[in-house]
Amino acid sequence: MDAEQKKIKEIEEMIVAILHGLLGKDENCEVKSLSGGRTTVFEISVPKAKVGQIIGKGGRNADAIRNLVTAAAAGKEIKRRISIEILD
Repeated sequence: MDAEQKKIKEIEEMIVAILHGLLGKDENCEVKSLSGGRTTVFEISVPKAKVGQIIGKGGRNADAIRNLVTAAAAGKEIKRRISIEILD
């Protein structure tokens, strides 16, 4: 595992921690990263009944997660475009 993959794994773990904060530690949530070219996509998978909590009113929670992940990637000097997809 090279240095950039390690940084991406750390961001995955950060996303899981955020999800556990929103949903509770007992909820089943999964985060996968898919890298291709100059882009990394983080796919968030949560139970269908909890998708609304992740998105939040008006998409505020989803926007906040995107902002945190983008800031963390910039702080770790990851030179990739970061995208987040919420799957149900």
